[in-house]
Amino acid sequence: MDKRWTNSDSEIKTWTGGLGIGKVFLKDKENGYEVLGKDKEETAYIFDTNTGNFHFLPVLKTDEIVADLQDYLDTAMDVINQIKKKLPPENYTVCPERTGRLNTGLPQDYEKWQIDNAFFKYVQIEKNGRYFTINFMRWYVKKENKTINCIMGGIQFDSTATKNQSVNSQGSIGYPNTDEAQELENLEPKNEVYVYNPRVKDIWKVADNGANQLVEEFMNFIDKVNKAENA
Repeated sequence: MDKRWTNSDSEIKTWTGGLGIGKVFLKDKENGYEVLGKDKEETAYIFDTNTGNFHFLPVLKTDEIVADLQDYLDTAMDVINQIKKKLPPENYTVCPERTGRLNTGLPQDYEKWQIDNAFFKYVQIEKNGRYFTINFMRWYVKKENKTINCIMGGIQFDSTATKNQSVNSQGSIGYPNTDEAQELENLEPKNEVYVYNPRVKDIWKVADNGANQLVEEFMNFIDKVNKAENA
């Protein structure tokens, strides 16, 4: 494995300042299920020490998990197409349908189940020199046990100063300390990075109800950050 990638708990804790690997949920914490394998044969997480990006992957143990994962991929692309129709005519970038793959540290079960592991979807806008992204995974820190956790399909916004900047830096994790919706008026930067959980909870609600509320919240997020940066 390339030295930039690691699934060593001790190396990850050193980089993050004491935070370890928590859980990944497919769909949501109430109706979903934990699917993170942590034993050596089912390592389903990997960390990029160059970028500070975490990758959590469901272990494909059952037909049900495979079906739910495929539903996540299909729904994410449907939501992206809805968002594109609602966004103002600005310079935005969309992660294409068959990109956003993880090619390092992928569990062998993905070949067995023939799942396209193009999980890492996003929509990004550049405005006033900053970058604003809609993500389809909601990452958060659980302070009680000092872990980093992820809800696949959860909606999360972030803003960075440069296009490919991670929300994390060594010793400073940008993820919120909650998986719940946050108050926009309380938004504060961490090392020039903003991360925010909107009221729109997940991609399935967008698929059912349309993208109007999501895009409205995203534009409010952009306005809030721009005002804070230009104050």
